[in-house]
Amino acid sequence: MNIINISCLIYQEFDAMVEAAYDGISISNGDGIVIKTNPSFSKITGIQPEQIIGRNVQYLLNLGYYDQSIVTLVLNEKKPVTRTQNFPHNGKVVLVSGSPVFDKDNKISMVINFIRDLTDLNNIQNQLIENNKLMIKYKNQLEETKAKLIPTSENFVVRGVEMLKVMNIINKVKDVDSSLLILGESGVGKSMFVKYLHSISTRKDRPFFVINCGAIPEQLLESELFGYEKGAFTGALSNGKPGIFELADKGIVFLDEITELTSALQVKLLTFLQDQQFMRVGGTKSIKVDVRIISATNKDISQLVSDGLFREDLYYRINVIPITIPPLRERKDEIASFIWHFSNIYNEKFQRKTFFSANAFDSLIEYDWPGNVRELQNIVERLIIMNDGKIDIDSLPENIRSHRISPINVNNLKEATAEFEKLFISQKLKSVTSIEDLSNALGVHRTTLVRKMLKYGIPYKEKEYQG
Repeated sequence: MNIINISCLIYQEFDAMVEAAYDGISISNGDGIVIKTNPSFSKITGIQPEQIIGRNVQYLLNLGYYDQSIVTLVLNEKKPVTRTQNFPHNGKVVLVSGSPVFDKDNKISMVINFIRDLTDLNNIQNQLIENNKLMIKYKNQLEETKAKLIPTSENFVVRGVEMLKVMNIINKVKDVDSSLLILGESGVGKSMFVKYLHSISTRKDRPFFVINCGAIPEQLLESELFGYEKGAFTGALSNGKPGIFELADKGIVFLDEITELTSALQVKLLTFLQDQQFMRVGGTKSIKVDVRIISATNKDISQLVSDGLFREDLYYRINVIPITIPPLRERKDEIASFIWHFSNIYNEKFQRKTFFSANAFDSLIEYDWPGNVRELQNIVERLIIMNDGKIDIDSLPENIRSHRISPINVNNLKEATAEFEKLFISQKLKSVTSIEDLSNALGVHRTTLVRKMLKYGIPYKEKEYQG
């Protein structure tokens, strides 16, 4: 038997031992790429091999597969590391022991993780009591801080820096009476943020009304907001009817899509905002109330003012504190959390155990989501309902599949670099409005950028981009 046959036999025996092991085992190479897992690993963590093999452990950490990477700790410390590890998608807490394997040059060639479910190790719990006390102390402090800043809601996921800034503003203005103007594209969650603000404000036990200004005809909207006296118009109730502003006294009224108000209603709303007084339709008596007005729109309201389509004086009255909610395509760091979040909700709701493959997961993250969070939530719900088990890339809608960058088919590194530059510049071009913005986003000089665009045949409007 030659050396090659002996090596093959040893490898087969080692592989058989890994496959049969009671403990979960995952093996990564010296670069932190997962190269093997055994059946016990999937049974304990709920993660299938195709979801992580070939992926870097830090990349998997960023996607939320676990709360910390033991492999990274081993590679950094160059010695065995034992830690508890959380898997958020199934709630498992496991004990992981990571051990380095060194090559002849004393470099780490592999990291082997041994994983055991802590539910089977009650005796270890006693050994971790003191450490857990300290962990709980810090965790409680963190949760208290987060509770002040981040809402608890089935439709809220706040992870990125920009959204934390939004939440910080909301928490600062929740108890003042100043008018708020919420700006953002359709589907970013404007109404959810307003509902959250009401729930934490001093007006939380008072009325809260939501009016979509674009969904109600002008005459009906006027009577809905301001109420009417008996006989004010044909079909009016004999005793008249109080309006939203009257019923919302001491509370909050949210005027969504405020730019849809007609000129006449804009004038009447401006008069009300100036002194919080109004008269019912057909009435002669002034009614004074204490109502906080929060407005929202998905349009460029400042441009509407410039075009004479929205009153400038009303704009300044409602725009005391503007809050802009970024579109989901600018919050890529939150998409993975949203996917996990909605997957858990709909798996529980529909009694499923459906999960996304790594390719499907990546495609969802790369997609631009023009419909924002609402579109993402609807897509996840649909996929959970229509699929059993693994959701692969073929199960995704065509517009999402086609959006993903195609594999680069080149012969050498120079061609690959050029192809990547072309794809990268083309993608970034979609999210900017000027060559100056694009050069700043890419971190290259304007002249260099234009030269590369001409080289790769990337079209752009010369007149639009001229400085």
